[in-house]
Amino acid sequence: MTCMEAGLREDAAFAELARAVAHRQRIDAKLAIYDDHWEGYEAALQDMEAAVQAYWLALEAVREARGRHYAKP
Repeated sequence: MTCMEAGLREDAAFAELARAVAHRQRIDAKLAIYDDHWEGYEAALQDMEAAVQAYWLALEAVREARGRHYAKP
């Protein structure tokens, strides 16, 4: 192998490494977007759970109020 061939192989290896690094960076960026969305989904789910709990508490209060209203002597 000549010095020129070795240099060309080295250049090709560095180019392949640069492509691999760029690919990894694209994957990392996509994962970061997914993580951001996941945090948003978790927050929305917690909000929904709180709303359902508030609904059930309100429903229970209405049932108690109706029970007291109809239980009057």
